[in-house]
Amino acid sequence: MSQEILQAFLEKVRGDAAIQARFQDAKCESCVVALAQESGFVFDEDAVAELLNGQSLDVLKAAVAAAGDGG
Repeated sequence: MSQEILQAFLEKVRGDAAIQARFQDAKCESCVVALAQESGFVFDEDAVAELLNGQSLDVLKAAVAAAGDGG
């Protein structure tokens, strides 16, 4: 369930420039979780780590930014 909520949050990030800017400023997984909670999405750091699959948070940020730009 957490992965579905995380994906829904990322879709919101892609479509909202203000949230995307704050997402891009996130320094760690717990920062992403806190931003999501402010936006009404609840998941934990483990969900983020699972999605990252050993990659850095910067990889996720780049993917979200590219998708938000239509790319």
